[in-house]
Amino acid sequence: MSSKSNNQGRAFEYICLITLYEEISKIRKSIIEHSDGYDAAKKAWESISKSLQQTLTKSAIAAVDSIFKMEPLILEDGKDELTLKIQTAVWSFNRPTSTDIK
Repeated sequence: MSSKSNNQGRAFEYICLITLYEEISKIRKSIIEHSDGYDAAKKAWESISKSLQQTLTKSAIAAVDSIFKMEPLILEDGKDELTLKIQTAVWSFNRPTSTDIK
């Protein structure tokens, strides 16, 4: 994957998180957990053009609408706090050894 594509993906993650937060916060208490992943996504968002930001924002609104249709309980006010975050994955790959192959 190219760095440009990776950067745009992070920017999209950021605006999806922000849009999700803004919509959920209208109904129930929610917070965004800041992390290295959040910081990287925010930096990516700030580095893209305004035109691309507008396009990604429209896409994020559609994505959040789809999420609410699939998971309507997200909007239910349970009097608790919903924490939103960008999850980072740790990838590991264990190569099979000759004893694993039979």
